[in-house]
Amino acid sequence: MKLEELTPGQTIHILVTANSEQLEFPTVVEEINARRHALLASPIIKDNKIISFRGEHILTHLLVMFPDAKPHVFYNVTIQNMKKPDGSFCHEISTLSCSKEFNRRDTFRCFVGSGSQIQIGANHSAMDAILKDVSMNGFSFVVPEEQEFTEGTIVHTLLSDFVEELNQKYLFHLYGIIVRNQTLANGSTVYGCKLNAPVVGLEKYIMTKERLRLLKSRGRN
Repeated sequence: MKLEELTPGQTIHILVTANSEQLEFPTVVEEINARRHALLASPIIKDNKIISFRGEHILTHLLVMFPDAKPHVFYNVTIQNMKKPDGSFCHEISTLSCSKEFNRRDTFRCFVGSGSQIQIGANHSAMDAILKDVSMNGFSFVVPEEQEFTEGTIVHTLLSDFVEELNQKYLFHLYGIIVRNQTLANGSTVYGCKLNAPVVGLEKYIMTKERLRLLKSRGRN
């Protein structure tokens, strides 16, 4: 779905991730501007001032609910405050990207896709796996088809990444428990894990990777 396919009067929700907090603000679509791939939404007011959703450590997404279908989310939308000709304020929300089906169990996922060592359980040696992605709440990894693990099993792995654009090395210990799994078409299995505790610095890493991905995407466009 494209943003301009929404309709005036439709309720939408602005999702904000900022400084380890996740906030949600409901509002209503007022106008659609298909040429700009944008919409105007009713202003969200606090202390008699319109809220700004712009900042160095802020990610903004747009959630749309449907009565007979799964919710959809537009990731990493741009939100600007505007004044209309009549003097009233509104939020202009824009994106070129299409929406994706949204699952509230998940926060924004940062793709990793690199090899890693995974330790399953307390008394097992580490094994080779692919660390698929990571979020503020968990991570997932992929193992070959001959491996099988049960939900509730403790998992430990390292997220190691060198960001060339910043000449910076990141290293995080991830401890979690397996909460779900999915078999892929090639026979491998993806295991989703919930983190046991917050990981210091992980949010900054995720937001840094997302900003760099968006910069590259805009450069290609």
